[in-house]
Amino acid sequence: MSSPPPQRHRRRLAPVVAAVVLVAALATLSAPGTAGADQISAKKAEAAFAEKQLNQLYAREDRAVEAYDRAHSKLAAVKHAIRVNTNQLELAKKNLAAARAQLAQLVVSAYKGGDPDAAMYVLAAQSFTDLVDRVDVLNRTSHDESATLHRVTMAEREVLTRQALLKKQQVQARKLVKQAAAAKREAQALISSQQAKISQLHSQINQLIGERNARLAREAAARRAAARAAAAAQTPAPTTTTTTTTTTAPASPTSGAPAPPANSLGAQAVQIAMGELGVPYVWGGASPSGFDCSGLTMWVYAQLGIHLDHYTVSQFDAGPHVAESDLAPGDLVFFEAGIGHVGIYIGNGEFIHAPHTGTVVQISSLSDSWYEAEYQGATRVTG
Repeated sequence: MSSPPPQRHRRRLAPVVAAVVLVAALATLSAPGTAGADQISAKKAEAAFAEKQLNQLYAREDRAVEAYDRAHSKLAAVKHAIRVNTNQLELAKKNLAAARAQLAQLVVSAYKGGDPDAAMYVLAAQSFTDLVDRVDVLNRTSHDESATLHRVTMAEREVLTRQALLKKQQVQARKLVKQAAAAKREAQALISSQQAKISQLHSQINQLIGERNARLAREAAARRAAARAAAAAQTPAPTTTTTTTTTTAPASPTSGAPAPPANSLGAQAVQIAMGELGVPYVWGGASPSGFDCSGLTMWVYAQLGIHLDHYTVSQFDAGPHVAESDLAPGDLVFFEAGIGHVGIYIGNGEFIHAPHTGTVVQISSLSDSWYEAEYQGATRVTG
């Protein structure tokens, strides 16, 4: 990356002092760097664990909804049974009324026919049930009278059985629905709470990342200012007023060697990467369902039969390094002092990458302040 031309006409003590002050300030700015990264990592781990818990709650909700559906299916069946039993109960009541009327007629006939024993037992009965219990006496009447008495008895029992069954089924149905609805509400409430927690964690992560990026930009600006001040202080007075512009590149085993010419491989990589625009950022992601920065570059070149490790530092050393002025489509561009971020150069000063949590695969410019400040170099993938 080209650095500003050194000021060759100011060889004074003041710049030296300024450089010392700036270096000291830079050291102060850099001190909390690890702590900031640790905070982000800790929050990411916390969010990942919370998302794992959320998935478990989703499974719990599925089970609760299934139980709720089963309860309603059971309730529908119970309601149908209640309707059937109600009809049978009404029929039993009608049968009972008919049997009582017929029995009363038979008893009256027996009494009028002069059967003193039957009349005596009828008059002595305290209730209808008591009369039924005296079947041993009434059985001496005709066969039709015995059949009628049997129908009366069975009708009474059927009425009582249907009534008890109806009450039991109603209680069971209400209990099932109440339990299932409560379980469903509980699962949904837990999911809502967990979603809010995850949203808050992601907000905190994004805030920490923003604070880190701002701090890194300040540190980079301080480094550039310190370098300019040191260069101005140490450069001897020139014999001419000509200024020069130098180009710096990251130190690497291939620094100083000419980069191989660009070829169609890089252009193919760009076309593949462009097809993934909009894919969400996912920690550790390396597929079209979600990418992190090195996962995207690894996957793109894998489509061309080229293996890259899922690690930015390894990718930085995966080929010859090229100067920023020689960038060609498909070159990998790297950022941050520890080579913490990577993208694919697409031309015209732009590159495609998966930035961070909460974003998607997108296009950014090398001239943007943060990327310009944190640019570390580029690597050409040759196959």
